Amino acid sequence: MNGGASQIKRSSFPTMGQFRKDQLKDGEQPERKEVMVQRYVEQW
Repeated sequence: MNGGASQIKRSSFPTMGQFRKDQLKDGEQPERKEVMVQRYVEQW
């Protein structure tokens, strides 16, 4: 189970980085991204 989650997390890393870049462009706080990551992890 942990291995699968690790793979999914690794796969989502590039997307999260891009998403964070978009947020920074919008002037959003980077902390918001961490909250989203936590929610994403909680889902799994």
